[in-house]
Amino acid sequence: MNEVRIQLLLDKFRCGNLEEPERRELERELLSSPAARALFWREARFHALLARWGQESWGSRMAAAVPPRESFTRIRRGWWIGLAAAAVLIIAGMSFLVRLGSRTPAGEPKIAVLALASGAKWTNAGYAPGALLAPGWLELKSGVVEIEFFTGARVVVEGPAEFRLVSRNEGFLNFGKITAHVPPQAHGFKVDSSDVTVTDYGTDFGFAVWHDQPSEVHVFNGRVEISPFGMERRVLTSGEAVRIEAGGLQNIEANQASFPSEAELAMHDDLEEQQRFSAWEEASGLLSRDPATLLYYNFERQLPDPPVYKAGGANGVTQGSNFERQLPKTLVLLNQAGGANGGTQGTIVGCTWAAGRWPGKKALDFRGGGDRVRISVPQNMTRLTFLAWVRVDSLSNGFHSLLSADTEQAGSLRWELTQTGRLRFSIGRDLGHSNTDWEAVNSDAFMMPDRFGQWLMLVTTFDGSKVRHFCNGESIGSGFAYSPPNLIIGTADVGNTQVIGMNTRRFMGSMDELAILDRAMSEEEVRRFYEAGRP
Repeated sequence: MNEVRIQLLLDKFRCGNLEEPERRELERELLSSPAARALFWREARFHALLARWGQESWGSRMAAAVPPRESFTRIRRGWWIGLAAAAVLIIAGMSFLVRLGSRTPAGEPKIAVLALASGAKWTNAGYAPGALLAPGWLELKSGVVEIEFFTGARVVVEGPAEFRLVSRNEGFLNFGKITAHVPPQAHGFKVDSSDVTVTDYGTDFGFAVWHDQPSEVHVFNGRVEISPFGMERRVLTSGEAVRIEAGGLQNIEANQASFPSEAELAMHDDLEEQQRFSAWEEASGLLSRDPATLLYYNFERQLPDPPVYKAGGANGVTQGSNFERQLPKTLVLLNQAGGANGGTQGTIVGCTWAAGRWPGKKALDFRGGGDRVRISVPQNMTRLTFLAWVRVDSLSNGFHSLLSADTEQAGSLRWELTQTGRLRFSIGRDLGHSNTDWEAVNSDAFMMPDRFGQWLMLVTTFDGSKVRHFCNGESIGSGFAYSPPNLIIGTADVGNTQVIGMNTRRFMGSMDELAILDRAMSEEEVRRFYEAGRP
């Protein structure tokens, strides 16, 4: 993804100047690139929140002076809502296409996406922003999260809470507090509870359900219909609120400040993002200084660009003109490991630069069969750790290479993902056959389609006898393996590789960090490094 180009297209769309060929180009990028979609959502959310803040802060003062149809914020927000609806369809369609192109079990159809999370602690599972969500329970112990339904409705949930995703336009609140924003595209969005059903008709409302107190519904803007169990339906409009008592509905004052705020969640998320980036920088420095680190690419620094040559005037190749020409950039990854020599820099072949785990962080996109990074690790080892932060877009082939040694001999190494969603570590072994035999230890199946497009930290360690696999700091399987005299990498491919007599083992996705250590990291070390680097 060319982030500058996508930003230009989004800016032109927002201003209403997007031509038809550019619109098709933007749609193609949103379909093909998770990084482009992430950039879009950040832009869309920022402008939507800015519009809402303007309406909430200035709407009452400007109402008499500015006709609603001419409101700047309403127009701008309308553009973003239109593109957001298109992006929701794109994401849903992409999820379907990914499942067609992969034999990985598809699981249940997805109906929403986890958009933001601040301090989220889960009871039943762990979800990261960007995760596609199927119908089922979300059990939040603490923190605040935002769920974006595929219809466009957005729900902010404050923990502790139990919220069930029922369908593309319906939820169930068992207990906790939520704030919902329902655009026209999600007209009729419904939230049930054990004692009342709230049906929205284009508005913002708060809903609170407690085990030891009566439920409350607060309408901040627009109109909702409530259907309390055993009571008559009632319509609430802006500024109205009720408490559902056993003997009937009690009118109370609407209090928006007592419910989770979308704008505050976005600000907290930005602050946490900055704090996590600082924590990662510290952990990254420690890893680069570890004597066991043989190779460490953090994708943050490259070798300087080549010089710019100028020509013009009487001495120029074109009389009377002045132009600059710059030779192609030196596509090299610097090895950040202490004491590393120039021979261990990574040479980038075919890949394109993309957005990494945080805004401003770099990553490499692997799309074509030729995309790879050529590396050299001359040291032989008896123990090791492979660590990489990757974003996987699909698993359509039999094997997807993360790292593969050029040589096929006893002790040569391969690190791959399988089509069935397993992490695989293979060691070459000479059993007297014409070709090298490979002894592999696979993890449990962990890479399901709902994890496509998410940043994951994958780690494999080998202590001389046992292989351990990790994803996001958690163990995903282990097994004992053949122990050769030496583990050999030598020259190798990262990302994709061409195995003799076989098709390219393509990795479809992105990578923004890679490390190789000549010792096995402990499970606690792996967990700490994940916590310091998680997006």
